[in-house]
Amino acid sequence: MQRTWQEDRALVFYDPNVRTGFGFSAEAERARVERQLAFAHVIKASKDDIALLYPGRSFREIAAAWQGTMSGLVAVTLGSAGVYALAPDGTEIYLPAAAAEVVDTVGAGDAFAAAILDRLAAKVAGVAAAGPDAAAAAAPDAAAPDAAAPDAAAAVRRISADVLRGLLERASVSAALTCERAGAQSPDARTLDAAMEEQPRRALEAQHQEIGLEPA
Repeated sequence: MQRTWQEDRALVFYDPNVRTGFGFSAEAERARVERQLAFAHVIKASKDDIALLYPGRSFREIAAAWQGTMSGLVAVTLGSAGVYALAPDGTEIYLPAAAAEVVDTVGAGDAFAAAILDRLAAKVAGVAAAGPDAAAAAAPDAAAPDAAAPDAAAAVRRISADVLRGLLERASVSAALTCERAGAQSPDARTLDAAMEEQPRRALEAQHQEIGLEPA
């Protein structure tokens, strides 16, 4: 991981994936995570990861501390409360969870990570290849076959908060679709694209239900 980061030719995505078990030590896990996050361009953690690593401290505080170490994107999944993120420029992003009829939450975090990487790697590749004056939307929407690109760290920092917000929304929908299926079955790209088109309608239906109206 350190060697890949030093070469700065590939996007490094890190999920600490903290698990308790025999011999678990928050101090030892913190040391492991803090050693590794310094070599990442993107960190994705859950609020449960942070609670285990830093009891009594807020996820916003920890996200800011982590970003101070690695200067990239930090995303914290909040379960049914949605996702919180810090863009590389310090912009705070909060998105509510996508609507879902939950069947099984196993695999939701992996589906979130896969969906954001699918588009983020392509954005990084496109922005890095186009140079420092490229707009954040210059990268193709579909993931490139070879996501590696020179100067990955700088490319991540040049992606705007608005673009990152869209990527996080897509990742949240992927997690929601996974929760609607038993057995950790994440959606493929075509299914996810269709679900993204349905999001405005589903959100409106949910709002109608909250105030007692029938969906249009």
